[in-house]
Amino acid sequence: MHWTCRLAVVALLTCPWLTAQDTDPEAAARGRAHLDAGKERLEAGDAAGAVRELDEAVRLAPDLAEAWLCRGMARRSMGENRGAIDDLDRAIELDPGSALARAHRGAARAAQGDPDGAIADYDEAIRLDPALMGAWYNRAMARMARGDLDGAIADLGETIRLAPGFGEAYNSRGVARKDKGDLDGALADLDQAVRIDPRSALARANRGLVRQALGDPTGAVSDFDEAVRLRPAYVPAWLGRANARRGSGDPEGALEDYTRVLELAPQNVAALCGRAAVRAGKGEIEGALADAGEAIRLDPRSPACYHARGLALAAKGDIEGAIADFFQAIIIDTDFVDAYVGRAQALQAKGNLDAAIQDLEKALELAPARWPERARVQALLDSARAARDGGR
Repeated sequence: MHWTCRLAVVALLTCPWLTAQDTDPEAAARGRAHLDAGKERLEAGDAAGAVRELDEAVRLAPDLAEAWLCRGMARRSMGENRGAIDDLDRAIELDPGSALARAHRGAARAAQGDPDGAIADYDEAIRLDPALMGAWYNRAMARMARGDLDGAIADLGETIRLAPGFGEAYNSRGVARKDKGDLDGALADLDQAVRIDPRSALARANRGLVRQALGDPTGAVSDFDEAVRLRPAYVPAWLGRANARRGSGDPEGALEDYTRVLELAPQNVAALCGRAAVRAGKGEIEGALADAGEAIRLDPRSPACYHARGLALAAKGDIEGAIADFFQAIIIDTDFVDAYVGRAQALQAKGNLDAAIQDLEKALELAPARWPERARVQALLDSARAARDGGR
């Protein structure tokens, strides 16, 4: 399951009053009046109304830097990122020392899928104003998008220093730490995120994922329970609970939750794969094959789809077909631990113990040290080795 991490940028700050080189005092005064009205509308959440006022402000006082800045902010809040960047370019041209303009342009660039450009703007914003918390947080999000987890964790640490009550920073750092393999650090951060905001379904769902990775399915299910109570249509929480229930030996509960996910998001590939695996384990072969087939149609590059179909084919007795699907999953993702385990069991069913042992050894080599399935897979490996050695 993918992490749930809100990548939307935090609000940076409201528009400040800056200075401008006004050539027409009367026009400048009228422009400032429209600016003031636009700021009030923006702060009230009326971005479209703010843009109308700020259109007049920049028409009457084209050198008023804060008018361009505020219109850029309003456009960004409306999703008009290209227009926002144009406005913020002008704000920076008029006032090169504006950290806010740099930070908001970085946010617009991030929304346009340009994390490198965003980071460059955040770098400059932080240089100009090291206390601008939003720039630190948003640079962390851009670094995460680029895969720079160490940089993101460092920026989130500074965010927390500047704003220790900002729960979202703890949530995001927990996500980054989990992705780095630091499960204990992730859990500590997510505990703090929940303490700061007990009603955050996001933090609850992410903590559930960490607890599941730590081998605590009961704690994971408890977090997912609360997440779906807080946000009944929150797909990641339903999917997380389905996976936790499946891992804790509750196939009926898992099946129910996967079905709920598909009611909310009918093309959710992860839910189709999970439900296929549960149905295979329950002997509902046709339903499992139908789910897996639909998942493969939707995403033929997902290794989990082939793994799920492999489980269904193995349950049906089509060992060769199962091996082929597990093999395909491994081709797509050579680190996909579950596919090695599935293929090992299919190979053992064929009597190919040496190959089965190699796959089980590979699975244990790839799996995290605290993998909840480690003891079960080690037992499978010991059994395969005993069967091989006893037959010699």
